[in-house]
Amino acid sequence: MIPTGAELSGAAKATASGFQLLGKLGSWIKERRNALRLAREAKQLLGLGQPDLYSYRVAMHHPLYKRGDPHPDDLAAFITMAGHDIAEAEEAGTLALLDKVEVALSEGLVLIGSPEAEAVTRLAFGYERRKDALGMRYRGCTLELPYRWEEDRTTVKAEYERFVPGMGRARRPNWPIIDQSRGSPRPIFPVVANTGLLHTDFLLITKVPNFLTSVGYECGRSIVSVAGTHGTGTRSIELMLRDRTLLGQIRAGIPDDAQAFQVLLEATDIQHDAERGSRAKRLRLRDVQVFERPESTWRAAMREVNSRRAGWLADSA
Repeated sequence: MIPTGAELSGAAKATASGFQLLGKLGSWIKERRNALRLAREAKQLLGLGQPDLYSYRVAMHHPLYKRGDPHPDDLAAFITMAGHDIAEAEEAGTLALLDKVEVALSEGLVLIGSPEAEAVTRLAFGYERRKDALGMRYRGCTLELPYRWEEDRTTVKAEYERFVPGMGRARRPNWPIIDQSRGSPRPIFPVVANTGLLHTDFLLITKVPNFLTSVGYECGRSIVSVAGTHGTGTRSIELMLRDRTLLGQIRAGIPDDAQAFQVLLEATDIQHDAERGSRAKRLRLRDVQVFERPESTWRAAMREVNSRRAGWLADSA
């Protein structure tokens, strides 16, 4: 079984007594103080209303960055998601900047970033790093989802370009979303303009029970994954959290007692700036999929995760 103790590093942790934040992220947080007060309504929609039961992880394995450094787009999405907690803790004087934030797999988890860069996302949803460094290999599901990511360079040959803060113009594979909701899987690619620059992007939000450990599952904790096909899509979560009309559309498709769901959104009107990066100005809802699974399915997924633990730990160390 995977240990339920604090064997993982995290970005932040909400507790009953305050909020713990990885110290190296503190300077970025302070630079965006005005972005910290975000809609409580959205957090409740995602089930993040109990501050002592969830921890954040922001992707720190991106292939373009040194391991341990977050991609600016993933960092922006983390600030958006954790901003309300951070602001409240700062006002209350309970914000602690630490050299290490410990996270356990049995906790409620908010995972920022796709399998390519976020290790627990990789474990939970059935991916592993290819030994030839050509992206992620999808091993087959630990859990069948309506939508999943594709990050295998042997499958995806198309490329695109966009601007990344601090890096300039970057060329990357044009990863698609795989639609598995309507029978045979089919890829949905972000649109690339004739200039080669990204024209649209996708953001996939997934919420499932925390089936990584028996403790997490039996305590009713959840995994919330926020990941775009590219960084522009990931950081567009800030558009969702500030758009009450869009939040209303999403809420209308998700029953209050929903066990698990996915929300697929399309980021459009992308503005490209060499210094600030490529950022979407609009976000629209493409689909909401609510799904139920019997307990036997969650337990089977748990066993599959356990069987992959050793290789995952070696790759994620």
